Amino acid sequence: KGAMLSHGNLLASSSTPIRAEPNAVAPATEVTLDLAEGADGVLVLTGTFGEAATRRLLSRTDDLAPFRALESAAVTLTVEASDDRWILGLRNDGPCVALEVRLDDARPVGWERSGHAYLDANVVTLLPDEARRIRVDWLDVPPADRLLRMSGWNVAERNLATDG
Repeated sequence: KGAMLSHGNLLASSSTPIRAEPNAVAPATEVTLDLAEGADGVLVLTGTFGEAATRRLLSRTDDLAPFRALESAAVTLTVEASDDRWILGLRNDGPCVALEVRLDDARPVGWERSGHAYLDANVVTLLPDEARRIRVDWLDVPPADRLLRMSGWNVAERNLATDG
C-alpha cells in the first residue's frame, strides 16, 4: 500500500502479507500511514493483492476542491483493432495524475443503436508516466459504427474510432 500526491511523489508506504484460500475472505491488518504535509490536497492510495490492484482517491480537505484545481493531464490513447476486439493503450505522459479516466460508448443513443461495447476495466487513475491496457469487445456493432469517448476529472474529452 502506498500514498502519493498528484504528481506521483510517494509520501508513505507499507507492506503486509495476507493469506487467503481461493474464494475465501481473510481479514487484513490495519495499516496506518504517517502522511507528512504535501504540496497539494490530493492523495492517491494504491493497494495490491496478488495480481489485483486498487486505487482510492482522497482529498486532504473537506471537499473536492483539490480535484477541481488539478492541472490537465496529458493522456495518450492508442488502439489496436482486430475483428471484434480493440486493445486500448492509455498512457499518462504529463507530470500530474490523470484522475478517473473513463471510457464510454459514444454512439448516439436511440432506437437505431444496436449492440454493446464491453470493457474489461474502466474509470482508471493513471499516475505520471504510467500506462494501462484495456480490452474492449464489441458485440453486434458494425465496425464502421464503433466509437468510444474518453474523459476524466482533468482529462480533455475526445472520441476514438478506427477506419472500420
